Amino acid sequence: MRKIILLCLVVFPCTFVLSQSKHGIGIYTSLFNTGSNFEFGGRMGGSSIQIENASLVGVEYNRGLNKWLKVSIGVEYSRHRGYEHYISGSGTLVVNHGYIQHITLPLYLRADFWKYFFFTFGTIIDLEAKSDLDYKHSNIGITGGTGFKYDFKNKITVFVHPFYELHGTSSGSLITGGLRTGISFRF
Repeated sequence: MRKIILLCLVVFPCTFVLSQSKHGIGIYTSLFNTGSNFEFGGRMGGSSIQIENASLVGVEYNRGLNKWLKVSIGVEYSRHRGYEHYISGSGTLVVNHGYIQHITLPLYLRADFWKYFFFTFGTIIDLEAKSDLDYKHSNIGITGGTGFKYDFKNKITVFVHPFYELHGTSSGSLITGGLRTGISFRF
């Protein structure tokens, strides 16, 4: 994980130097409690995982396509705490607590409107880092949200971005949502 973040912090700034349009780099965090769940049919009686809370950190690169539209790419690391429950072969309820950790690579469009607001929509690629639960999670999903930003004259922007992500899995889906807060630097 540290290697990926270090690589992003080295590669993304180098990309800024070569770029000729408006662009920036942002860092953000999100602490959220989604209550999201997904269903699996692999166990007898099916299996469900309930997410109690999660945390996320990320870095993103924004490149302006025109005055109001940007493309953003990034890397996120998230850790979800939750539990799974299912009916065993003997008919008893089994509950396991644990964590799901994954790396997400978001790619989305960001449309700025009015002066302080923006809308995002795009795809995510999830790579499972570790899971204590019966969960295999490396797949493609979608993301979207709206947000508020404030641009300072010194090329710094602060933002608040409520978002949702639909993570695809081989046997179910995970819906997470939260509130990203962060800062970006415009070049």
